[in-house]
Amino acid sequence: MMLLPSSLMKSLQAELEPQRLIPSLLAGAIVGIMLISYSFSFSFLVFSGELSPFLPQYVGFSLFTSVVIALALAVKSSTRVTGMVQDAPAAISGVNAIAVASALPATIDDETKFVTLVLLLGLTTVLTGVVSWLFGQLNLGNLMRFIPYPVVGGFLAGTGWLLLAGSFKIMADISLSWEGLSLLWDSDRVPLWSAGIAYGIILLLITRRWQHWAIFPSSLVITIALFYLGLALTQTSIPDAIEQGWLIQFPSRDVPSNVSTLGWHPLAPSAILQADWSVILPQFGGMLTIALLSVMAILLNCSGLELATKSDIELNQELKIAGFANLIAGLGGGLVGYHSFSGSLLVSKIGSQRSRVPYVLIGLMGMVALVLGTSAISLVPKFLLGGLAAFLGLSLLAEWLYDAWFNLSLPDYLNVLIILNVVIFAGFLWGVGIGIIVAVILFTIDYSRTPVIRNHLSGVAYRSRVRRLPSQERVLREKGEAISIFQLQGVLFFGSANRLLTTVRDRVAEKPPLQFLILDFHLVNSLDSSVIVNFLKLKQVAETSDFKLIFTSLSAEQQGQLEQGEVLTENDRLCFVFSDLDRAMAWCEEELIRLSKLRRSRSMPLFIQLKASFPNPELVPTLMQTYLIPLQLNPEEVLFQKGDPYDGLYFLEAGQVSFIDGQDHPKTQRRVATYNQGTLIGAQGLYQQKPRAYNAIAECKSRLYILPRNILGNMETRHPHLASALNRFMVQFLAERMDERDREIQELLG
Repeated sequence: MMLLPSSLMKSLQAELEPQRLIPSLLAGAIVGIMLISYSFSFSFLVFSGELSPFLPQYVGFSLFTSVVIALALAVKSSTRVTGMVQDAPAAISGVNAIAVASALPATIDDETKFVTLVLLLGLTTVLTGVVSWLFGQLNLGNLMRFIPYPVVGGFLAGTGWLLLAGSFKIMADISLSWEGLSLLWDSDRVPLWSAGIAYGIILLLITRRWQHWAIFPSSLVITIALFYLGLALTQTSIPDAIEQGWLIQFPSRDVPSNVSTLGWHPLAPSAILQADWSVILPQFGGMLTIALLSVMAILLNCSGLELATKSDIELNQELKIAGFANLIAGLGGGLVGYHSFSGSLLVSKIGSQRSRVPYVLIGLMGMVALVLGTSAISLVPKFLLGGLAAFLGLSLLAEWLYDAWFNLSLPDYLNVLIILNVVIFAGFLWGVGIGIIVAVILFTIDYSRTPVIRNHLSGVAYRSRVRRLPSQERVLREKGEAISIFQLQGVLFFGSANRLLTTVRDRVAEKPPLQFLILDFHLVNSLDSSVIVNFLKLKQVAETSDFKLIFTSLSAEQQGQLEQGEVLTENDRLCFVFSDLDRAMAWCEEELIRLSKLRRSRSMPLFIQLKASFPNPELVPTLMQTYLIPLQLNPEEVLFQKGDPYDGLYFLEAGQVSFIDGQDHPKTQRRVATYNQGTLIGAQGLYQQKPRAYNAIAECKSRLYILPRNILGNMETRHPHLASALNRFMVQFLAERMDERDREIQELLG
C-alpha cells in the first residue's frame, strides 16, 4: 500500500480534529441550505407573473449554476470563498425575460417559449463568463485597489443592511420598504421574525465578547431543539408549521412528461434551432449590462471579504475562476452566479478559514439536492436561517456604524453613512458611485491643503556641486539670494498652481531682486491641464520682473504638456530647461559670476590663485617648484577611476573636472561634483587615504598640478613650515565646504 506524503497526512489529521471538523461540517451544511433556498428564490425573480408556470421546469437550472460556482471556487479560489446564483443579475434577467416573452408571437407553443427563455438566460451567463475572464486575464481587477477604504466600508455597511432586510424576507416574507412596513407588526408575522432577530442579536453579543468554535454549533443545536420542543408542546404538526410559515416550503417540481425528473434537465442541441432568435438578439444590451455589473459585484464582494475576514484575495484570479464557472453554467442554461459575500462570511465565522472542507460540502449539498430533491431541508426552521442572516447584517452594521466611529476620521465616517443611506434608498450601484464621488471630493479638499512647495531655498543655502575659486565662492555667498529654488511636490492642479503663482509674486516683491527662479519637478507626479494657464501667468510675471524661469527634472510627458501649452517655446530667452537641479544651479551660478567683476579670474595661473588664499604666500614658489607636478588633460580624458588607490592631491589651474558615478560616458551618468579652476580635488582623501570613490573625467581641456602622496613625508622633513601652512590651507578649504552643507541642511530642515 502506497503511503501518503507526510505533509498530506498532517493536513488530513488537522482537518479531522474536532475543533476544525465539526465547525467546518456545520458551516458547510448551513450555507449549503442557503445555496439551495437562494437558488429557488432567485428563480422566482425571473419566472414570476405570467412566466410563473415555467418556474418548476427552471429551478434545476438555477441550482445547477450554484453547484458549478460553489465547486469551482472551493477548488480553485485564491482564498476560502463560496458562490451561488446572485439576486441582482437574476432581477435584471427577469426584466429581459419578460421583454422576450412579450415579443414572442401569441401563437407560439409553451415548449418553444421555454427553450427561448432558457437560451436567453444561458447566453447572458456565457457573456458574463467571457467578460469576467477577460477582465481577469487583462489584470483589470487590480483597479479595485484604488477604491478608497471608506467606500468599501460603506459597501459593507450597505451589505449589512441588505442582509438584515433580507432576513425579514426569509423569516416572514416582509420587505423592509414603505409598503412592506405595514405588515411588520402583523400578529401572524411578529413571532416569525422576532425569534430570528432575537437569535441574531444574542449571537452577536456573545461572539463580540467571546470567540470559540463551539458557540455556533451549540447555539444551532439548542435553537433547533427548542423549536421542535415548542412544536411538541403546542401539538403543532410539520404541515401546520409549514402552513404557519415556520418551515421552508419549496415549490412543487412537477414537470411535463417529456422532461427528465432530475432537478436539472439540459436542453438538447436541437433547442438552438427551435428558439426564436429574433427576440433574443435585441436583448444584447441588457445582457452586456448584467455582465459588467456582475464583474463590479465580484470585485466589490471580494474586496469586502478581504476587509471583513482580514485575508488577501487575488482579484484577477477570482475574476477568471468566476468567468470559467459562468461559462460552464451558461452552457447548461443557468443564471449568473459569483462569489457570495454573506455565505462566505458566514462560513468564516462558523467554520475554519483555513479549511476547504465546508466550501466543498456546500457544492456537494447542492449537487445532492439537484439529484435527490430537497424534502429534508424543509425541516430547518426559517427563523434560524433568517437569524443567521440578521446576525451577519448586524455584525457588519456594528463594525461600520459603531466601531468605525472610533477608528475613522469624521469625513470618512460621514462618507460611510452617506453610502449606507444611498444603498438603502437607491441601491448598491448608486451607493458605491456616490461614495466614490464623495471620497474624491474629500481627497481633493484634503490634498489641496498639502503645500505644493516642499522646500523654498535660496542660492546661498543650496549650492551646486561645482567647486570654484574662493573669490567666486564669496560672490555666490553675497549674491546667492538672487536665486530662488522651489522644490515642488505631488499633483499640480489649478488650485495648487495658483498658490505657487501667489508665492512667486510675494518673492518678487522682496529684496534682493529675483534674478533666477528654479522650479524643481523631481517630486511632481503629474500636471493637470488646468495648470498651464497659471504657468503662462508665471511667465508673464518673469518677463515683467526681469528674472529667468528655469524648469528642472521634468518628465517627458510634463515637458510635452508645457510645450503644447506654449509655456516652453523654441529659442525661449525667458524659460530654460535642465535635466536636474544641480545642472540648473551650476548654470545660475555661472551667470551670477559672469555678471560680476570676477570674470577675468578664469585665466589666472595657479601661482596667483594660491598667492591670494594660501596662509603663507611667500611659501607658494617653494610648493610649486619643489613638490607640484604639472598635468594636462584633454576633453573626456580620465584623471582616475573608481576604486583606484589614492595617489595625491590635485590643484586645478584651468578647465573643469567632474566626478561621475558610473563607468559610462559622463553625460549618461549621475554627476556627483564638478571642480572648476582654483579648486582642489581629493582634499578629504589626503587625510583618509581611501580608494577613489568616483570616476574623475575632464569636461574640457584642463591643466592641473598633482602633489603626490609619496612625497608628503619629504615636505614635513625638509620644509616643515610649508607642510604646516598646507595643512591649515586644507583645513580652511574643508571647513568652507562643511559650512556650505550645514547651511543647506538647515534650510531644508527649517
